[in-house]
Amino acid sequence: MKIAAYIQARMGSRRLPGKVLKEIQGKPLIWHIAHRVSLVNGLDSIVLATTVDPLNDPMENYATSQGWLCHREVDEDDIAGRMYHTLTLAQADAILKVNGDCLLIDPQEMNLAFQKFESDNLDYLSNKVDRVVPWAASFEIISKKAITWAHENLETAEDRELTANYIKDRPDQFKSYSFVWEDIRNLKLNEFDLTIDTAEDFEKVDELFASLFQSNNAFGLKEFAKHLGRL
Repeated sequence: MKIAAYIQARMGSRRLPGKVLKEIQGKPLIWHIAHRVSLVNGLDSIVLATTVDPLNDPMENYATSQGWLCHREVDEDDIAGRMYHTLTLAQADAILKVNGDCLLIDPQEMNLAFQKFESDNLDYLSNKVDRVVPWAASFEIISKKAITWAHENLETAEDRELTANYIKDRPDQFKSYSFVWEDIRNLKLNEFDLTIDTAEDFEKVDELFASLFQSNNAFGLKEFAKHLGRL
């Protein structure tokens, strides 16, 4: 199975413009996300999925400098189209969908999730449904079959924007699975958000990385739990 990482990001954040290129421990925020997904076994490519807004030009330039692919959709809210065109660009069988501020995605958890996705021939898998992780560690895996169907058949603006939810909520049509990593189920890490919307959020995450990044530049949820004294 050929898998592409789909990193959905934009520079025009209302409360913290340009956050995806702000540096944490000497690296742009988006580098940390791409580095973590690059550690997933069998990943074939990394695609920055953004829009044609000129504000996103610096982000595309950075992506190109890193050897990533880039797709820029005309309609910012047409997520069905953005996923489909990303899938086509990468010539992939499935995408690993991550938002552009999910800095705590865990390579070990994603590898376990991919094993489940492939072995059960799933169309949709997410760790966000029965969530035991911080929001900043959330991801989705979506099949080519489901994305293609959605792009070709969904018509309303709401359905095309909330495509992943549409797929997840139709088990009679698509084979879905709520992934829970048993090793961390009882650690109550879902009490934390750690996505970045404001300057205060950024400072909080930067402090966390200052404590953990140097010893492991892709530290995972178990290391985070140990840092909190929960493991």
